[in-house]
Amino acid sequence: MPIQRRDTLTMSNLPRVAILLLFMTALIGLDRLAFRDIGYFYTPLYDYVAARMHADWLPLWNPLDQTGVPLIGETTTAVFYPLRWLLFALPLSSDVCLSLYVVVHLLIASATARYAARQAGVSKGAATIAAVVYPMSGSVLFLYTNPPFLVGAAWLPLLLSNLLSRSEANDKKFASRRIRIAAIASAMMILGGDPQTLLNGFIVVIAALVVRQIRDFQRRSFGEFQTVLIRIGFCALIAVGLSLPQIAGSLSWSQQSDRVREVESGNWLDPPSSGSRRQEVFAFSVAPWHAVDFLTANASGSLIPRNHRLGLMMPGEGKMWTPSLYMGLLVALAFLTPLARLREEKLDVWFGIAIATWFAAMGHFGLVWYMQNLFGAMLDTDSAAGGLYWWLYSFFPGYDSLRYPAKWLPLTAISLSIVTARFVDRCFNLGEERLHRATRRMIVGLAAVLVAAWVSTVIVRLTPGVWSAVLDRATKISDPFWGPLNADAGLREIQHSLAHSLLVLFALGAIFQAWTKSKLTTTAAVRFLIVVVTVDLFVFGSGIVYKVNRKQEQQLLADTNERVSGLTLRTKSKSQFPASWRLGPSEQRLLEVESTLRTSSFGRWHLAERQAVFNSMVSIQSDSVAMFWEAVASELRGKTPQQRDQFWQAIRKWLAINRLVHADDIGNIQITSVPQSLEASYQLTSYEANETSVVTLDDFRKRLAALPEGPDSLDKRGTVEVLESKADSAIVFVECEEYSSLQRNVIQDGHWRARLISLIDGRVVNVAVERSDFLKQRIAVPAGHWQVTFWYAPWWLLPSIAVCMVGWAACLAPLVKVLAVKWHGDLVEGHVDRFVSQ
Repeated sequence: MPIQRRDTLTMSNLPRVAILLLFMTALIGLDRLAFRDIGYFYTPLYDYVAARMHADWLPLWNPLDQTGVPLIGETTTAVFYPLRWLLFALPLSSDVCLSLYVVVHLLIASATARYAARQAGVSKGAATIAAVVYPMSGSVLFLYTNPPFLVGAAWLPLLLSNLLSRSEANDKKFASRRIRIAAIASAMMILGGDPQTLLNGFIVVIAALVVRQIRDFQRRSFGEFQTVLIRIGFCALIAVGLSLPQIAGSLSWSQQSDRVREVESGNWLDPPSSGSRRQEVFAFSVAPWHAVDFLTANASGSLIPRNHRLGLMMPGEGKMWTPSLYMGLLVALAFLTPLARLREEKLDVWFGIAIATWFAAMGHFGLVWYMQNLFGAMLDTDSAAGGLYWWLYSFFPGYDSLRYPAKWLPLTAISLSIVTARFVDRCFNLGEERLHRATRRMIVGLAAVLVAAWVSTVIVRLTPGVWSAVLDRATKISDPFWGPLNADAGLREIQHSLAHSLLVLFALGAIFQAWTKSKLTTTAAVRFLIVVVTVDLFVFGSGIVYKVNRKQEQQLLADTNERVSGLTLRTKSKSQFPASWRLGPSEQRLLEVESTLRTSSFGRWHLAERQAVFNSMVSIQSDSVAMFWEAVASELRGKTPQQRDQFWQAIRKWLAINRLVHADDIGNIQITSVPQSLEASYQLTSYEANETSVVTLDDFRKRLAALPEGPDSLDKRGTVEVLESKADSAIVFVECEEYSSLQRNVIQDGHWRARLISLIDGRVVNVAVERSDFLKQRIAVPAGHWQVTFWYAPWWLLPSIAVCMVGWAACLAPLVKVLAVKWHGDLVEGHVDRFVSQ
C-alpha cells in the first residue's frame, strides 16, 4: 500500500479508535454504561427483549409492565430493528451487547457524517473532521444514555445529505439512488425507536428547499421544485413500507395512550399549568446561555459524581439534557469567523440549518421569554410563545404529541460539522486568503475572551467575601442524587476547562500560522487539525461517558427475594431516595445510585428479574392506567392513614398484587411477598352485558370508591385452572354451572383473541375479548366444561410484515446486483491474471 494512502487510512480511522477507547472498559465487560435511561431503562429492557426474541422469535406482548403492554407498541423497544437483532444475538452479556450497540451507532454516526460532508462537496481530509466532530460532540455522544435517540442521530446525516442534494432534475438514476438511501435511513430511525428526529429532519429538508426556491426563484423553475418535493414524498412512502410493522404497532397503541387525552385547557398564549402535558413537553429546553458551551468543554461545571454544576444557579436552567454542547474549538472558529464577515460571506444552507435548529432546541426560551427578562413585559404570557418549537407545538399537526426541544440538537450538530468541514476546505484546499486572515484574528479574539474568563474565575475564587451573596445562594442548592452544590469546586473545574480551551486554541493557531508560513503542506495541516480535534474531543468525551464497575455493583446489590409469580407494587417514602444523597457528596455516588435503583426495581429493572410490576415506568402509558392514578390521587385526598391502608388493601386484592417493594428515605429497600397461584389473576363472576368498555375519569373514581366496602369481586362461581401461561398466550380450564364472565388481569388493547373448546362435545366457539373493569379483559363463558385459549394476534401484523419484506427486497436488490457484478468481475479478472502468469 502506498505511504500516502496508508496515512489517509490512519487519519480516517482516528475517530473510530477514539470512540472505541472511550467505551473500551464497557466493551470488555469490566464496566457497564450508567446514568439515567441507559442504566435503569434500556439495559433491562433490551435484555428482556433479547431473551424474548431468543425464546419466541417475534414477541408481541409484554406481561411484566402494568397489566400488560404491546411490546411493538413502544417504539423504544426496537423489536424490528435489524442491528438490535444482530448485536443482542451475540453470545455476550446484555451489558456488553448494549455497550456494543452504542459504539456501533457512534461509528455509524461518524461514517454518515463523513458521507454527508462528502456529498456537500468537501474534500476527504476535511470530511474526516466532520467524522470526528459529529459523533463526539456533546449533543450526540451523550445520547449513549438514550440509545433510541442515538440511533436517530446515527442515521440522520444520510437523510439530510441525500434529500438536500442538488442533483440534476433529469438524472433519474442518481435521484433514485438518493431516494433509496434516504428511505432506508428513515426506516432505520423508525425501527430503532426515534421517529421524532426523523420528523424533525423532514421538516428541515422541506423548509430548506422552500427557502432555496424563494432565494433562487429566477434561476430555478417551479417544476424542478415540484420534482424534488415528489421525490421527498416517495422517500417517505418507501420508508413507511420498510418500517410498516413498527408504525402499525405504534399507531395502534398510541391511540390508547395518555398523550391523546387533553389534560389542559385555556388560550395557547397562557403559561402551562403545573404538571400539564405542555409543561412536560418543554421540559428539556436548551437555555440560551449554553451557547458558551461551544467555547469551552465544561462551562457550567460537572454534576457527577459530586455536584459542581454552577449552571444550577441560573434561574430557568431546567433539566440537563447533556452536560455540555461542546464540539471542539475548531467548530467555534468555523461558525464565528464567517458570521463576523456577513457583509462578505454568503451563508450556505447548512449554516442556516444550524441557526434555525439551535433556536428550535431552545424550546420555552421563546421570543416572549426575552421580552419578559429584558423588559419585564408580557409576564402573563407563555415564555415559549414566538419560539420555533412553540410554533411547531401549537400549529403543526400531531407535533403536540412529541416531547423535548433538545431533540433538535443532533440537527444542529451535523450542520455545524459540515460547516466546519467546508471551512477547513476553504482555508486550506481553496486557499481563501481573506478567510485565513479573518480566522487568525478570530483566534486572537477568542484567546482574549478565554483569558479574561480564566482571570475572572481566579478573582472570584480569591475574593469569596465580595461574592458572598452569590456563594450563599449556592449553598442552598442541592440535587437529590448528587448532593449540595460546591461552588468553589465548580469554579476550579471551569478554570481547568478554560485552560484546556486555550491550549487547543494555541494548537489550532500554530497550525494555521505554520501553513501560512509554508512550513506545513496543506495535507499535513489538515492531518494535524484532525489529530488536535480528536484529542480535544476525546478529553471532553472521557468526562461525560459515565460507567460503573460491574463487580463493585454486584457487591452492593442487596439480596432480594426470589421471583414470585404475581404482580408487584412499588411504594416509596416522600423523597423516595436516601436523604443522605441530598445532604452530602460522595465519590462513589454514581455506583450507589445505580445499585439502589436496581435493588428497588426503579424504572424497568424488574424486567431483568422477570418480575411483573404494576406501577412500572414505560415510554408510552395507556390512558386507562393514567386515569387510574389520577382517580387514586383523588380518592386518597382527605382520608385518614387507616382509611388509606384499607383502600390500598382493596386495590391489592382487586389487582391480585402480592409483592411490595418499598424504598424509604434512609436507603432501605423492603421487599415483602406472598406466593400465589396463577389462578389468582383470573376471576369467574356473573356476566353483566351492559358493562361499558369506554371509561372516563369519573368511572374510575366511582369504581375505586366502591372497592373497600363493595362486594368481593373475587368470589368465584366455578373452577378456574391455568394449564399454560405464556407472555403472548394462555390456556385455562373453566368449569361453571351458569353463564359467567371470565375476567383476567390483562388489559385489552383490541388485539387479544379467545376460543372456547367444549370438553364435553368438542364444540369450538370463538368469543369476543372485551375490556373489563377498566384495566382488565373478559370473555363470556356458557355453562359447562371448557378449555379457554387466549392469544395475542394483531390483525395488521402479517400484512405489514409482507409489505415490509417486499420493500426491503426492492431496496436492496440493486445493491445485491452491484455486489454480484463486482464479485463476478473480480472472479473473471483473477482467472485472467492466472492465465497470463502461466
